[in-house]
Amino acid sequence: MEPVAILEMYKMLFTGYSVIVKSIVTDDDSSIKATMKWSNNDTMENLGTDKPPMVVGADGKETVRPDKGKIPKHMPEPLFLADPNHRKKTFGKSMFQLAGLKVDKKMTMTKMDSYRLQTNFAYMGRSLSGKTDEEMLYSSKAVVEHHFDCHDFCGDWCNRKKNMDNDSKKKYYRSKEKDILLYNKLQARIARFITLKGLKEISHCMDMLANESLNNTIAWYAPKNKAHSSSESLKN
Repeated sequence: MEPVAILEMYKMLFTGYSVIVKSIVTDDDSSIKATMKWSNNDTMENLGTDKPPMVVGADGKETVRPDKGKIPKHMPEPLFLADPNHRKKTFGKSMFQLAGLKVDKKMTMTKMDSYRLQTNFAYMGRSLSGKTDEEMLYSSKAVVEHHFDCHDFCGDWCNRKKNMDNDSKKKYYRSKEKDILLYNKLQARIARFITLKGLKEISHCMDMLANESLNNTIAWYAPKNKAHSSSESLKN
């Protein structure tokens, strides 16, 4: 439903109001992104190439992009920006997944570590607006470094940086010496979230809180995952 609705609104704005949508802020929904593209044939024609568009699969290999694009070729493709709150949840999911592994594989990772890293990521993401590429890459290191009591990369959001003389706070942080295996594991896990492209996707100071609030209100009255025959839910 969402891809169809967005596509129709996009075309309506272009043809009915002469409005070109530059960018769309959404969650990491692959169906929306796949729909809001030119078809593979139109992409090759518009770009003047005979090579079909490629995507990188989960195995790291390039394959031909699934041909699901439905934007007319005379309309420009929009850029996609990520909702910072949803990106935080996606990052947190990776952290909780690590914490849920067997003891010999999770490197002493706990759920509390996951919550704190997720919070660090949220604060870091909100501080990116207005920064240069180099500054964004520098700031992104704070997510893991802050967790290990290194605050060289932290911004104004870091209270620990302002109170480094308080030794009692050290108990909240991991040690790079004792937990070096976990440190290396976290650096590998966060790598795909702090690429320059990924950081630019969340550096816009916009979010989808109002949309989510409306969605929750409607879902409370008409739950989308429940349907009771011969009742008001069908009318709703």
